[in-house]
Amino acid sequence: LFAGHPEETLNVLPEFRESVFIPLIIRVFSSSCSMSATLKSSAAIQGNLIQVLQALAGTKIDPSSPRAQFTSDQLEGVLLKFLSHGDLQLQNRALDALLNTKKYGGAISSQWKGRLRALLNDNLFREELTALTAESDALARVVHWKGLLAPLIIRILFGRFIARKGSAAGRHSLPLRRKMIMGCFGTWDQSSLTLIVDFLIGNISSSSSSSVASVDQGDKNNLGFLNLL
Repeated sequence: LFAGHPEETLNVLPEFRESVFIPLIIRVFSSSCSMSATLKSSAAIQGNLIQVLQALAGTKIDPSSPRAQFTSDQLEGVLLKFLSHGDLQLQNRALDALLNTKKYGGAISSQWKGRLRALLNDNLFREELTALTAESDALARVVHWKGLLAPLIIRILFGRFIARKGSAAGRHSLPLRRKMIMGCFGTWDQSSLTLIVDFLIGNISSSSSSSVASVDQGDKNNLGFLNLL
């Protein structure tokens, strides 16, 4: 029911937002889904993942709930996971949902929200990344850089780096996009680079708790990126 009609289900069954839905979505997307019943659920939800993330963009967690902080942290973790996904649509939906939360939406300026969205727009990506690279010396002094902006940018650019969609040559080619991303990261200061390393190592550590079958490709992406960095 939720996989086919995520937004309607959240509206009719608001308890899904806290007691049922968040743990389920984490189990489905963060584990190997080795059990046959879970595999069936996973396939159903993954087939409607864009709609699921769109529904999450409107999720509001009651701060008076005793599980509010726990649930909020879990929801944030799921959204951050998909922000680093190698699919542009999923990344855009995850960013929309994150910017709709009080933590990110309430603290990040309208200008930076536009810049984050530009990194997920093929027509604006090159220009925005060039500007970001040129401003590297001043980034560490930007308000909320280390706590909010850098973690979002790292995940966005990692997702864009591992994406396989793109032409072989030209302004929007895969090789050029990857070269520009590495060039941008290469201008960051040590404290900002540490955030990238922490993100990559964290991915490897979390995936290592899953089955071997689910670890290989994810770890290859993270280790490959770490080596290039």
